Amino acid sequence: RQAIALKPDYAEAYNNLGNVLQELGRLDEAEASYRQAIALKPDYAEAYNNLGVTLKALGRLEEFVASMTQASIIEPNNPKYYVFRGLTPSLISRKPLVNNSNMVKSICDGNWKLSKKLLEDLFIENPNFIEEHVNEYIELWCKYCQTLVHQNNIVDSLPILIKLFSVKEKNNDINNLIKLFFQTFDANKLFKLSKKDEKIIVKLILCHFYFLKGEFLQAEKLAVSNIQESITLIENPVTNDLGWLIVKRSLSLFNKRDLARNTLNNFIKNLTS
Repeated sequence: RQAIALKPDYAEAYNNLGNVLQELGRLDEAEASYRQAIALKPDYAEAYNNLGVTLKALGRLEEFVASMTQASIIEPNNPKYYVFRGLTPSLISRKPLVNNSNMVKSICDGNWKLSKKLLEDLFIENPNFIEEHVNEYIELWCKYCQTLVHQNNIVDSLPILIKLFSVKEKNNDINNLIKLFFQTFDANKLFKLSKKDEKIIVKLILCHFYFLKGEFLQAEKLAVSNIQESITLIENPVTNDLGWLIVKRSLSLFNKRDLARNTLNNFIKNLTS
């Protein structure tokens, strides 16, 4: 403070004062000091960086990102600042799964059960980022499964595809994996390797593949067949959820709305008869 008194335009002194105040936990005062340093020296990257650290501690993540980004713009070749450039508040608050060594190992080991348990634990720890965690979880598993497909490992990759498809619909990573699967493996071979209750899911995935390719007649033909078969599944308490999943997903794979409506009406009549 004495340095500032002797030289009121001393930007570096304001920055240093901010550092001390930040260490003392006096964050509001630290913020004011950093902002004064920036006002005196608009190209002061270090002050923007230090201001960002304070803003993050105050929970103001949008402003944190803006301050860190400004530091990187001023000194684009400084890796200390560049690493934060373009980050979103979500990525700052949420530790990416790719940085979770246990999660990565479980996926690389093909251990779906353990990876799912680790994911559920993360949901409990921080329920604010469930959607982001699920999307990254799917992305990591899809990458692993793609590697298996490229290795022509149909036995290990097929169960993963079935699980991923059951987890979420309208996902680009899963869509790309489906395309790769049916471009690599013969559909009949996939059916032969599938367990009894999984065959209809594989049939639904094939239906989805045709829809993605724009072969709507083939997709609708399979969708109608799937919905008809789902009645038996729905009537069995053990497979009830699977049956409804088949119906819901199949209805989304019709290009002709009238055909979808008629198929649904027939399904309801057969289910209630």
